[in-house]
Amino acid sequence: MRQTLERFRALGDGLQAGQLNRIEGVGPRCCVALVSKADSDLCVGFHRSLSQDLVRATMNKIAAKWAS
Repeated sequence: MRQTLERFRALGDGLQAGQLNRIEGVGPRCCVALVSKADSDLCVGFHRSLSQDLVRATMNKIAAKWAS
């Protein structure tokens, strides 16, 4: 997870795309969301049957609790 985040951060820096805050991925069996804050990273997996909107909303709630 950390290696993936670092690679995406480097890509974002090279493209001058701004700060990386979140990555979401969808596979055939699961969804995954990665969130970064200061020196901490959080990875959460979700069942593939959940809609992308529900995954995003749930991840927002989890990230808000994690950040506090």
